[in-house]
Amino acid sequence: MIKPNVWGAAALLSLALLPSCGDAQEKLSPFATLLVSAQKKNANDFTLATTKGAAPIYLDGADFPVVRIAAEALAGDIEKVTTAKPNVLSTPPAAGETAVFIGTVGKSQLIDRLVAQKKLDVSAIRGQWERYVITTVENPLPGVRQALVIAGSDRRGTAYGAFSVSESIGVSPWVWWADVTPQHRDSLVFPRARFASKAPSVKYRGIFINDEDWGLLPWSKKNEPEVNTIGPKTYEKVGELLLRLKANYLWPAMHEATVAFNQIPENKLVMDRYAIVMGSSHPEPLLFNNASEWKYPKNQWNYDTHSDLIKGVWEKRLQENHQFENSYTVGLRGIHDTGMQGSGTVEDGVRRLERVVKDQRELLAKYVNPKVDEVPQVFVPYKEVLPIYQAGMKVPDDVTLVWVDDNHGYIRQLSTPAEQKRTGSAGVYYHFSYLGAPESFLWLGSTSPALAAYEMQKAYAYGADRLWVFNVGDIKPIEKEMEFGMRLAYDINSYPVDKAMNYLADFATENFGAPYAQQTASILEQYYHLVAQIKPEHNDRMTMSPAEQDARLAAYSSLVQQAEKLSDQIPADKKDSFFELVLYPVKGAALMNIKQTALIRGDVDTATKAFEEIQQISVKYNKEIVGGKWDRMMNYAPNNARVFRRPGDSGIRGQVGTPVLQVDAKSATLSGSMKLVDDAIVATSPEVQTESSGNVARFTLNSPEARKGTIYFLTQTPDDKHDSWFVTLNGKKVTVNDNVTGNFVNWIKVMDADLVAGENTFTVEQREGGTALYRIAVMEGDKVPAPVVIKRAAVAAPTPRVIEADAYSQIKNSGPSQWKKINGLGWGKSAMTLLPFQTKSITDANQSKAPAITYSFPSTAPQATIETRFLPTHRVNQNLGLRYSISVDGGPTQIQDYDTLEYSGDWGRNVLAGYAPSQTTHKLKDGANHTVTIRFLDPGMVLSQVRVFDK
Repeated sequence: MIKPNVWGAAALLSLALLPSCGDAQEKLSPFATLLVSAQKKNANDFTLATTKGAAPIYLDGADFPVVRIAAEALAGDIEKVTTAKPNVLSTPPAAGETAVFIGTVGKSQLIDRLVAQKKLDVSAIRGQWERYVITTVENPLPGVRQALVIAGSDRRGTAYGAFSVSESIGVSPWVWWADVTPQHRDSLVFPRARFASKAPSVKYRGIFINDEDWGLLPWSKKNEPEVNTIGPKTYEKVGELLLRLKANYLWPAMHEATVAFNQIPENKLVMDRYAIVMGSSHPEPLLFNNASEWKYPKNQWNYDTHSDLIKGVWEKRLQENHQFENSYTVGLRGIHDTGMQGSGTVEDGVRRLERVVKDQRELLAKYVNPKVDEVPQVFVPYKEVLPIYQAGMKVPDDVTLVWVDDNHGYIRQLSTPAEQKRTGSAGVYYHFSYLGAPESFLWLGSTSPALAAYEMQKAYAYGADRLWVFNVGDIKPIEKEMEFGMRLAYDINSYPVDKAMNYLADFATENFGAPYAQQTASILEQYYHLVAQIKPEHNDRMTMSPAEQDARLAAYSSLVQQAEKLSDQIPADKKDSFFELVLYPVKGAALMNIKQTALIRGDVDTATKAFEEIQQISVKYNKEIVGGKWDRMMNYAPNNARVFRRPGDSGIRGQVGTPVLQVDAKSATLSGSMKLVDDAIVATSPEVQTESSGNVARFTLNSPEARKGTIYFLTQTPDDKHDSWFVTLNGKKVTVNDNVTGNFVNWIKVMDADLVAGENTFTVEQREGGTALYRIAVMEGDKVPAPVVIKRAAVAAPTPRVIEADAYSQIKNSGPSQWKKINGLGWGKSAMTLLPFQTKSITDANQSKAPAITYSFPSTAPQATIETRFLPTHRVNQNLGLRYSISVDGGPTQIQDYDTLEYSGDWGRNVLAGYAPSQTTHKLKDGANHTVTIRFLDPGMVLSQVRVFDK
């Protein structure tokens, strides 16, 4: 009897893939778990396949369905690499040279027989969560000389083992979803393969398919006409992708435009076959999609008034789904993504939610498991629910607290020391894609590996190890980000935050091959740097100086040239995947930057040309690559957001007409702080005003006859803090809100009007300073004003001295806190932070003991204003802040806290700009050389830049 191979911990750590072509060896996949060679070197090497044939794959027909799915996928992957496809058999193994055995411990007689005969040691994985062993066994059964055995501790462990072999032979997880063609090899040989996986770092790891209206849904409708929605065929592909990425969890698509997941019975059967744990998003309690499944009036989704109706739909869903592997979201929000209905104070909200959770757990105990504390449950304090939780809501100890980012990549809160002791632990819901305020980002993936690593590893350090779910939108634009999130969730140590950007070279190697990896990684690193400064979807909020705009245009131009040159060099069978994963996002972001910069400068022709090029590359994505496989997937204007529109298109739909009345800003009588600036009316002060403040522009509209019309403003409203007026027409008052045009002058609809014959009095009282009003037009019928493009003069701004965060002259560590440079993080190309994440907070009185970082700068001015730019993170929890102390030339220290509340004006500006600014003014000592010293007093802070204004 020949015993199976055994190995030690050191050998496990040293395992890596070393596939070869001829006698030369190269890494086909940096993520592989097994060594692969081109030819047999030793007698005990295992030959998986040659072009002439492949070892058959045997499994137990009574094993879990996902085992056969994984085995069939492995067979297909072997065929893609060698052209030889193994047979997948569930009959007893026949006599032969070699075979592959795949099965689950305790479920596969084939595997259990080897264990009983002591030919296979599974002691390291038995009874464990999602683990597997891959090893070669000599003479495993009569007539079989050698076997490659893949044994899983549970159904997903077995599947992960099979897909690990796929990855080892060079098959990317994106083989279908991004059309990555694996490198052909004449043979696949495992030299004494031996590997045991470790337990995943995070127990539940998955995605939320969200805001699917513009990509995945129309694509699925075309490809699944029988259901005309995202249905079982699409979910099969989702299930396979999750398994290839060693993920296990899904929140399905849930918008009103999509047929609810559970309304198509085959959906949950498909996902169960793929062994995917089903959950539901924050507004979908107990797997019930209230956005499209609630058939009663919306105002009855109110637990105070209609709890019986609501509990009835939950009860029915649990009866239908309790036999599957699920995680249950508890709590309550409004219909779809809205606030919970019900009147009262925050304290009333606390009592209501506690009652809801109590009732939900009674239903879970009745239909799922009487031991309700053994049922996986999550509570997601998203948006308005977080203040209710913070006000003292008691969540059962076994329920997982799923913390949420602010929708833009910065986690709002993490567990306190007391919360870290909860048996339910904690998790994170994190956005790689988002629809909502202050601006959406649905088009291109723009979250760098460094940012994701910083926030998610920080969360893990504070105990968030039970569930990670990433909002990936339509999946297709978010491939790189999604894979990184899954890699990190599976192995938290795979990419320490200071080495997170190394992932890009690994991703490039995996998908395009080692010869193109470093160039691809360099392109992607530059891409993430530029989109961190301002996302393509936020380019209309650009606040950069003309010099910064020029530098950005030049950087994008160089980046596109590099990407196009590399695209020409990439092998023909990888060009489509390179276009999907690299060239399209790079060119799309660059063209959007050209378009919006040109609009700021009044260059409509250049802006229009860039707009048309975006259309052209999107047509190529949908219609040309991979034979039109992705037709309808890539929408270059999701949600028809303003930033995507053709230059001059205000978004106001209707036939262009001539105004029946029109007045310019110059004709107004102004009072208070209303001033005429560059032919526009601007309220100059105070920043926030109240009604009846006296800051009024008064117009007279002379109409020859009484008529109905619609009043439009030609205006420029920079951001959500400058978007409202009190408007009165002949005594009828309206409040105008939520009309943001960004950096561009555009028409907005103000009100429907009843004009009297003769003189009509029209007043505009501005609530916030900063908005420019150029013109008022009255239109009749469905006519709209013609688009207008106004070229505005560049605003002169002081030029600061910019010091990058890593250009320090001195650092001082304190205790365990160590300054670390993080490449790819922040507004510049790197940032400085303190690690480990759980550093202690330091009181104001003890600030001199805090870790310090010092920068030098020259100046002969008597004083300087220092702007410190931080990553716009949030305080770690309610007990902490985001405080820093700052001193210049060893002078008096100032202590600042730059934390902001989600949805505040400062928060909105910070996440759109990519940094949180904080300014302090200091006297300078005599002399030409000066220093500024910054000390972090709280954990979770990242310094991006220091800017000195001394003129």
